[in-house]
Amino acid sequence: LPNAATLAAEFVPRATRPLAVTVTIVCVPLGGMLAGILGSQLQSTVGWRGLFIAGGVVPLIAAAALSGLLPESPRFLARHPARWPELRQFLAKLGRQVPSNAAFDDVTDRWAGRAPLSSLFAADLPRDTIALWVSFTSCLLAVYLGFSWLPTLLAGAGFGPEVASRGITAFNLGGVVGALASGAVMSLIGSRIAMLTMAVGAVSGAITLSRMTISVGAPIAPVMIMLTITGGLINAIQTTMYALATNVYPSAARATGIGTATAVGRLGAMASGYAGPWALAWHGSASYFGLIAAAMIVCFVALASVRRHVPRAERRA
Repeated sequence: LPNAATLAAEFVPRATRPLAVTVTIVCVPLGGMLAGILGSQLQSTVGWRGLFIAGGVVPLIAAAALSGLLPESPRFLARHPARWPELRQFLAKLGRQVPSNAAFDDVTDRWAGRAPLSSLFAADLPRDTIALWVSFTSCLLAVYLGFSWLPTLLAGAGFGPEVASRGITAFNLGGVVGALASGAVMSLIGSRIAMLTMAVGAVSGAITLSRMTISVGAPIAPVMIMLTITGGLINAIQTTMYALATNVYPSAARATGIGTATAVGRLGAMASGYAGPWALAWHGSASYFGLIAAAMIVCFVALASVRRHVPRAERRA
């Protein structure tokens, strides 16, 4: 994913970069939605072992296919003369014919070797780096609380596997729609207003869910609607944070910055494995969704602390 975000950041103009990066990342909630739809159907035929086998084999096939389909970064190729023929072929596919003896140079950001971790704290980057790490961690905590424990919550409330699968599908369906919409909005008004507004909406949605009755006999449709809205906002923030990170770091440190933020953010995913059962055992759905709301409040504060937000698009005369 960091490589996909980095590539998208290099291939498209800055004005449309947030939407382009978001499109590359939106397959995360899309995959979660498909898993919710297919999981309940396949489990009855292949069992849980078959689901794990499929979950392991499909990514391996996808990785093998993408290794041949994804192009290398043009800036990377430009810095290595031995690979200029590959760059010429790639530019030709984009409709840009260049002479066979053409030389290339990257005039945007000068190459300074591999960017070490210390480069993320150089000059005036420390504040944005820490803010990104906190926002990734808190948002991924909320995301994985939904991914991992929402079916358990619904099953514990007395609903069958089909309803539990519909719940996680609703959570991720909203994420797909929300991510694409937020990427387009960010390209117009910038990331600060868009992401902070989505964080406020996610907090409000989680608090609303914490006050709803979730049990057999109570209306389930309002719960599914709120799961779609809340999941859409949370997943939209998580996917658009990659676009934000591409704007924070210069190209020489972009892969290191995005990769490190993603790795640190996984601490939130790991914490969900402990926080989810604790919240469910404490006060059930009230404490579970309250924890999600708290995580998104932390995310709001962290995003508000970022200085290099994606600017709003310049208006054309």
